[in-house]
Amino acid sequence: MLSRVIPSLAAVMLLGLGGAASAQTNFGVTTPASSFQFFINGANTTGQPQGSGINNSPPLTLTAGQTYTFSVSTAAFHPLEIVSTTPGPGATHFAGATPTSTSSGTVTLVIPATGFPSTLYYECNVHFFYGVITVLPPVANAPPSNHIISIVISPTSVTMTSDGTNTTYTLVPQFNSNVVDGLWKDVPVFTNVFANGTNTTSFNRLDAVCGPNVFLRISQRPP
Repeated sequence: MLSRVIPSLAAVMLLGLGGAASAQTNFGVTTPASSFQFFINGANTTGQPQGSGINNSPPLTLTAGQTYTFSVSTAAFHPLEIVSTTPGPGATHFAGATPTSTSSGTVTLVIPATGFPSTLYYECNVHFFYGVITVLPPVANAPPSNHIISIVISPTSVTMTSDGTNTTYTLVPQFNSNVVDGLWKDVPVFTNVFANGTNTTSFNRLDAVCGPNVFLRISQRPP
């Protein structure tokens, strides 16, 4: 990890997140206005209605062998639980998820690399509305090692240069304004240019989104 403090922009750069871990690994779970469905990272685009005992929350696709965190802030009567059988009374709690259920705090989901279920569910364990979690096998080949060479901050843009990259994996810059409790989000617009063994990632400054302090990292997305 390379860290550097720059006037009006603090940056921590992390590079080399292998395989599926480079995909999103943390999710914010809410129930806006105490609705009877979960929202993930502030959105629910399923088009399904609110209600008890129905599949109306966003589907997730995760990868075996990885650890995921769910930052839960739901209505007290909508505690989140991750189960391995059909949601409803008596559903089997998935042992890799701790704590058993919560409406405020962090649920950590550890999916083993072998012997993993192909499908999990995150449900309200009071009203049993839920979303489906599809579990994919681990990525066979880890991405190559990468290191950040430099970061340049201009009045309008950020440029991150890294070595050891190739054109197989997609490098996606991410940002976070609170690495303790916040969520990593993809930079919405960026460019990558690979040439002569280095990759240059460029995007606009994020002060308007994160304020004067922002943490940065680049994740590798498999093809």
